[in-house]
Amino acid sequence: MTYVSEFEDIDLAGLTPSLAVPVEVATSEQAIAFERDYLEKRFGAYGLRWQLAFQSLSPSGKRWLDQLHIVVDGQRLCIYFDVTKAIEKQATNGLI
Repeated sequence: MTYVSEFEDIDLAGLTPSLAVPVEVATSEQAIAFERDYLEKRFGAYGLRWQLAFQSLSPSGKRWLDQLHIVVDGQRLCIYFDVTKAIEKQATNGLI
């Protein structure tokens, strides 16, 4: 008999800084679009199932993390995105 854990399908990506979703784009506009697309694929349409409560960008060691605090079906949740590469690309191009 094979048992399947009910937790096997839980997507932990982005729930902690160590599990931050990597964002590998060149501009802040592309990063915003990537994050929104990711959240819509994971949680459904913005405004229907989830809404953005607030957002913050902060350093974490050698990385930069974009924290999106969202409300999904009435529950607060923070999803972390690692935007280090996007920030490095912008700095290299003199955009920040």
